[in-house]
Parts: sequence; structure tokens; C-alpha cells
Amino acid sequence: MTGVSAGSEPVGRRHPDLRLVPAVSAAWAAAWWGTAAGAPGRNGLAGAAPAVACLVALGLAAVGLVMSRGVPRRADSRGGGRFGAAPVLVLSVMAAVLATCAVACATRYHAPLPRWAADRAVVEVRAQVTDDPRQVTGGPPGRPPEVAVRIAAHQLAGRGISVRVGAPLLLLGSGAWQAVSAGQTVIAVGRLRAADPGDDVVALLTAQGGPRAVSRGSWPWRLADRLRGGLRRACAGLPTDAGGLLPSLVVGDTSALPDRLRSDLQAAGLTHITAVSGANVAISAGAALWVSSALGAGRRLRLVLTAVVLAGFVVVARPQPSVLRAAAMGGVGLLGLAGARQSRGLPLLAGSGVLLLAIDPWLARSTGFALSCLATAGLLLLAPLWTGSLSRRLPRVLAAGVAVPAAAQAMCGPILVLLQPSVSIVSVPANLLAEPAVAPATVLGLVAALVAPLWPVAAEVPARLGGLATGWIALVAHRAAGMPWGSLPWPSGPGGAVLLAGFTAALIVVTTRWRLGDAGRDPWGAPPRLPPRAAGGPVGPQPSRVRGGAGTRHAARRTPGRRWLAVGVLALLAAVIGWWAGSRLPPWGPGPWPPPDWAVVQCDVGQGAALVARSGVDRAVLVDTGPDPRLMTSCLDRLNVRHLDLVLLTHFHADHVGGLPGVLARRDVREVLVSPLAEPAENAEAVARELAVARVPERVGAAGQSGAADGAAWSVRWRVLAPAQGASPRGGSGPSAAGGDHGDEGSVVNEASLAYVLDVRAPSGSLRLVGMGDLERDGQQALLAWVTARPGVLGPSVDVVEVAHHGSAKQIRELYATLRPRVALIGVGAGNEYGHPAPSTLAMLHGMGVEAFRTDTDGAIAVSVRPGGALSAAPLRGAHPGQGLARGPPRDPPPAR
Repeated sequence: MTGVSAGSEPVGRRHPDLRLVPAVSAAWAAAWWGTAAGAPGRNGLAGAAPAVACLVALGLAAVGLVMSRGVPRRADSRGGGRFGAAPVLVLSVMAAVLATCAVACATRYHAPLPRWAADRAVVEVRAQVTDDPRQVTGGPPGRPPEVAVRIAAHQLAGRGISVRVGAPLLLLGSGAWQAVSAGQTVIAVGRLRAADPGDDVVALLTAQGGPRAVSRGSWPWRLADRLRGGLRRACAGLPTDAGGLLPSLVVGDTSALPDRLRSDLQAAGLTHITAVSGANVAISAGAALWVSSALGAGRRLRLVLTAVVLAGFVVVARPQPSVLRAAAMGGVGLLGLAGARQSRGLPLLAGSGVLLLAIDPWLARSTGFALSCLATAGLLLLAPLWTGSLSRRLPRVLAAGVAVPAAAQAMCGPILVLLQPSVSIVSVPANLLAEPAVAPATVLGLVAALVAPLWPVAAEVPARLGGLATGWIALVAHRAAGMPWGSLPWPSGPGGAVLLAGFTAALIVVTTRWRLGDAGRDPWGAPPRLPPRAAGGPVGPQPSRVRGGAGTRHAARRTPGRRWLAVGVLALLAAVIGWWAGSRLPPWGPGPWPPPDWAVVQCDVGQGAALVARSGVDRAVLVDTGPDPRLMTSCLDRLNVRHLDLVLLTHFHADHVGGLPGVLARRDVREVLVSPLAEPAENAEAVARELAVARVPERVGAAGQSGAADGAAWSVRWRVLAPAQGASPRGGSGPSAAGGDHGDEGSVVNEASLAYVLDVRAPSGSLRLVGMGDLERDGQQALLAWVTARPGVLGPSVDVVEVAHHGSAKQIRELYATLRPRVALIGVGAGNEYGHPAPSTLAMLHGMGVEAFRTDTDGAIAVSVRPGGALSAAPLRGAHPGQGLARGPPRDPPPAR
């Protein structure tokens, strides 16, 4: 058994150097908090946030100095006093990041920009384009597609003044903005609106008209345009998949990437191939090292050539923050994997993370940055271990091919499950098959980009060879995405991420335990270290200091195994507890339902109606509140809705307004729109009292009224369709004060319901929803006449309809045939005495090919928008599984009346 020298670690038990991990974790936490704390809020304290951050930074630095005097300095085998400096390092890093946040926020939120954004002012902006324009997926029906462009504003003019600013903005404009190029200085006129706190842009600018170009970009931007354009032209003759994937793989240019291939890459776990990542940088730099070494270049010349290739790649892929981050992470990964001492890779990774967060704290909120760090950590920590384990049974090249994607997938899994609540079981095999083609495709594509400006015809040769590689990747993606059971559903939200992290930790412990317990080797690949010669003693194994004295070898061998087994059990236990808490505590996420990309939710509030349309991360538009405040509160809590931009009460029956106290008690409500008929009187008076106490403005709705609730990534535009202002509801002799189905007595109230249309824009697309409250036949007939007379208002069809009057039998078939919805939502209570929903209504919807969901059997229903325009409905319970509902081609025209 290997011995131990006095005051040293056991021979061969050198673990990864984790001393900088607390520092980078502290930097991440400080950047996450500081970027949101410095954003302008609605409480008027935004201006004090930078000062507070500076005070906190100074306080932390002072605490660090005080603590450093009292921390005992313990020596380890590699030098004394390193562990004693850890608290000082952590606090110093936090102080530096917070100070950077304070300075950056003071520059970004320079007055009067935050106030103008809050007031939605129209301004003229002089700015530099910092990224390529991209088309926003799935615009509303009948509306031209929008183009999103990131710009850095330098000068702002509005309200009679002009000020200099330094703020990143996200511009949304017409197709004319597709012609701008990164690096250009442009002038835009548009309306500002505030972004969500913590966003990496200060505000959104909706452009009015096209751009006015002032000047071209500097030579690096022009060179990048020329190289990227040359690569696109060289790929023009390739098959669609291969030609669209090669520029995306090499420089992140996804403009020609087919939608089907994009979705299949995502389903197969190969999306990282289409993004500029550290792997691209490592491949490019590694190829330069290999070529220079083969030519016999010396060490210094090899480093110079590699640096030149690295700089050239950054220019071609756009010198923007995301590419610079990828260059830093790729360089770290290359040094860690190809360097002589792999154990130094993790300190380099952590140090680079701290540096990048100190330069740009908003990277802490970037999913791409988190995935880059975790994937690189997986390559440094897990890939060598798993390669060594598998190489005992497989050839080392094949073992590395399996271990590398598995390590990256294991580390990134908890983050990926937040974006898509599923675990891919074809990801590792797909990466194993596709990864060998990535390196040649990257190198050949880069060669084609460099040759194209000088010799376009010659550039087609490496492009065609690279197209063979990308064609293979596309084939793997299509086959993997088409496999049954290619992915398994997983609980969504932070709870699901914690659960997957626990299972991943347990898997790592189980697969690496015997390697970590091997005392004769360093499990991370370093050679075993011999103990120093003791004074007057022999060189070689020394007696172990295990309890029980020398000779207890079996106890020494058993101890590591037991310790790691205990760690695995505790990890699983922590994962289960975390998942349980995460699925039940509202502040920590929604649990397994709803899906993270939900756009519209029909809440289960019993015999009543409540519909939520998402307008931000924690914002929404609410239509009706159901009869029970507790059920309404529970639904909004589960959706993590904290702010309501609009509450629309279709009419005053108790099953639509009874839950209002639960809404007002815990949420910020901006405005309430109510039915023009204030009946039943006691319900209308109760609503008015509650709104007055909460100081929420109340407005009477009428046809033609409209508005918008806009966020950075989500927005809801609403319009009232009926009743017309001054119209007298028909269909009954008088109102009723009761809730539920009110029969003939309550028809007049039902016919006074507000009918409305909501256009919900999500990051992946948009959907249009029409709701009708409790309209009966007369009200629906009037709405049909109104829609028929204005065919352009709703476009060719709508996506979702909230069925009128809880699915009662009083439906006008021609109205639904005109709307042509894909999904129907019915808010109804189980076992209600009114027979809702009526069998005739369900038969009508089924005969029209509409997928109908009802809250009495399905529970709450969440509708999401998928890339490419498909819809997905996810019921909380019941027989319906979550499924994709394709929009499909337009249906046959409605029958003539």
C-alpha cells in the first residue's frame, strides 16, 4: 500500500484544484444580483442602486481585509497559506464584480433613457449595429414579419433635447432592417419601451420605418462581412441541409439553415453545432498547432500562428461578446486538454470565468455562457475519468469519443432541462456519430471563407468537401430525431433541474468511485508521485496512518468506497428533496407543470373561467378570475405571475369575478376592464369596492378598444370585439345575482360579455386567441356579423378559442367555422348541474377538427408555441398527453349562410 509522508497528501490522491471554484461562484452570484439591482424599477429607487452596489463592494472589501488577519494559514503539500487566502479572494472578487455592475448600470441607465422607456416615448437614436439582423419567428397572422437587431445607442434625441448615452438596445423593425450589417452606424426613429430587469439590453425600440445608414463599419467588420458572404456563396451549390449547416457550424450564420433541420438538431441534442462555441475555437487553434508542428515550426512560432488563427476566427465570427466568450472558453479548453498538465485546466477555466464576469456582468444571466462553462468543466473533470474507465474495454479513441459528449451532456443537463423539460436519450449516440465530422467541417469551412474573397472558384472545393461532413451531421440529426422514445419527459422548472443534478451527481460518483479509490494513480491522468525520502529512512511505501495502525490495509481500501457511496446516497436524497420543494414552493418554480415556454393557460377554477396570457417572465394579462380566490391564487402562483398588465372581466357573474380578491391581494395590477352592464348590481359594487381599496383603475370596455402589454421577449396585444358602445344586450328579461349558469334570467348579463382577441408573442412564435365570455346565441350572431364585415381584423384564422359560456349548447356553428381555431379551451367544473360542456358542442368541435380541452377532466391547460409555428397543449392531468398541434394549411372556407 502506498504510504504517506509527514504533512503531505496520500500518494496519487491528488484531486482537481478547486480553490478558484468558490471565487467564480461568488462572482456569478454577485453579477446576477447586481445586474438586476441596478436596473430602473417602478419603485423609484433605480438611481440609488449603483450607489448601493458601490457601498456593498467597499463593505465586502473591508470585511475581507479584517477576515484575512484572523484566518489561520494552513500549509499544504504545494505551499503554505493558500487556503487562508480563500475568504479574501471570494470577497475581493465579489467587490470587483459589484463595482463593475455599479459603473455599468450608471452608464447604461443614464437619464433620461429609463424615464423615456417607461413613458414609451418616440425618439431618434444614433447607434452602431452590433449583430446580424434576425427575423422574429412566427409573426401574427396578416402582419409582416419583424426583424430584431441589436444596437449600441450613442445619441438619443426626443422631447426637444439630445443626450449622449451608452446603452445596448434591441430594435424591432420591418423587413427593411434585414439589409443592415454589423458595424454600421445607423439612425432609427421609433418608440421605446422598458426591458425586464436584468436583461442585457436597456430597452426595446420599435422602429417606425427603415434605417438611415450613416457610415460603414470599420475594417474588421467589413472584412468579416466579406468572408462570411464568400462562405455563403461557396456553399450555394451544395444540398440544402449541407449548404445551410456549414456556415452555421463555422461562423454561426444560421440565415440559410432549414427550419426542419433546426428542429431536428434540437431534438437530437446537436443544437450546439449551430452556435459559435469554444469547440470551434479549439478546433481552429488545434488545427493551426498541428499544421505548424508538422512543418517543424518552433514553439514560439507555433504560438504566434495559433494566436493569428484565433484572432482571424474571432473576426470572421463577429467580434461580439458571445464570440469573445467562446474564444476565451475554447482557449481554456485547448490548454486544459492539450497541455502538459491537465490539472491546471480547471483553475484556468475558473479564472477566465471571473475575468469575463468582471468585464461583462450580464454574462451571468446568459444561458450560453453557463453552458460553455459547464461543458468545458465536464471536459476537464469527467472526460479524462470516463475515458480511462472505458479504455479498459474499448479502444482509447472510441472511449474518448463516448466520454467527451457524455461528460458535456452530464454537466449541461440541469441547464438544458430548464429550457426544454425532457432528457434526450439519443444525444450521446448522436454526438458520437456526428462529432467526428465537426472538426473537418470547421477547418474546411474556415479555409473556404478565407479563400473565397481571393479566388471564389477555388473556395468551392473545400466548401464541397466540408458539405460532405455537414451532410452527414444533418443525416444523423434527421435519423436521431425520428427515433421513437428519443427523449423522455422530465419535470420542468428549478425543481426538475435540481432532480437531474442529483441523479447526475450520483451517476458521476458511481462511475468514478473505483478510479478515485485507486491509490496508485492520479485519476485525472497525472503520473503517480513518489514520497520524499525520509531522513535516514528507506525510499518506498511507508506504513499507512489509518486508524488501527499499520497492517490495516483492508480498512484503508474500504474507506474511500464507503465515503463515495455515502456521497451518492446523500446526493440522491438532496435531489429528491429539492425536486419536492421546487415543485411546491412558488418562489422556486412551477414543478413539472406548466412547460417553461407556456404562452396561454386556462386555469382550473371549478365551475367558472380564468384565462392567463403571458406578457413577460412574471407578467401576464388575466381574463376573468373564477369563483374562488384560493383557486385563482393557486393558479397564478404556479405560473409565477407577479404582475398583471390587464385584468379583463367579461361580465359580473360570480363565476367570473368571485376570485378577484385573491388576485388583488398579492399582485401588482395595472388596470381592470369591465363589462358595460353593471349587473348583478351587488357583484359590480363589490368589484368597484375592491378596486378602489387596491387603488386599481377601472375602465368600461367596448368594441374597438385596444392596448398592449410589451416585454423584452413576450408581449400581448388585446382588442375588444363586442359589445358595441351603447348597445343594449338582448336575450333575457333581467339580470340575476347568482353565479353559474343563469338560464333565461341571466341571459341579458351573458350577452353583455366582452368578446376579445389576444395576440400573444413568444420568443419562438406567436398565437392568436379569441374569447367570448358567456355570450349566447344573439351575442355570438352579432359577433359573427362583425367579424364577417371586417375580415382583416382576425386574419385567415385564429389559433385558440375560449369556448363561449363554458361549452353550453347555445353555440353558433358558423362563428367557429369562420374563426377556424386549432385548439378550444373550456373552463368548466366537474359534476356541474348545468351539463357543461354540452355533448352537442363537443361534437361540433370534433367534427370541425378542433382539439378541445376541458378543465373538469384535463385540469389546467397550457398552450405553447413551438419553433416553426406549431402549437403544443399540455394539460395538467387527464387523458390528453402534451402534444404538438401543427398549424397546418388553411382550411376550407366556411359554409355560405
